[in-house]
Amino acid sequence: MAATAGYRAFSNGHGEDITDQVRYIVNDEAIARAGEDGVIEAKKPGETVVLVRAPGRTVSLQVGVIEKPIANYPKLEARNYIDESVFAKLRKFQILPSEMSDDSEFLRRICLDLTGTLLPPVCVREFLADKNPRKREELIEQQAD
Repeated sequence: MAATAGYRAFSNGHGEDITDQVRYIVNDEAIARAGEDGVIEAKKPGETVVLVRAPGRTVSLQVGVIEKPIANYPKLEARNYIDESVFAKLRKFQILPSEMSDDSEFLRRICLDLTGTLLPPVCVREFLADKNPRKREELIEQQAD
């Protein structure tokens, strides 16, 4: 794919080649790279944004790199609307989701992401010992309040 820009037109009908002044900036170079010529090279499946900057103008392009189709892509069970959105994007890019984290890792991530702190050790032990199948959802609701 190429995202080239290099000619500026003026109202009087004249123009100039500005190819050497155009810059391509990729938000996530692990997904794709852009050469100085505007050719975008796919690196791995995913989605990123490319900014094309020319004198007096900036344009953004959303770029997706899709993997080869996975035969028999599994049906993923969504627990909520966020899962539905994430699973749809993973399917679109033919990426299999990671395995579900264990309770200890989940607890650490959710607490740090939502509150920036960790729970006291006694609460951690209680959560890990809890057999309630909805304990994760309940913790998210509790931490979000």
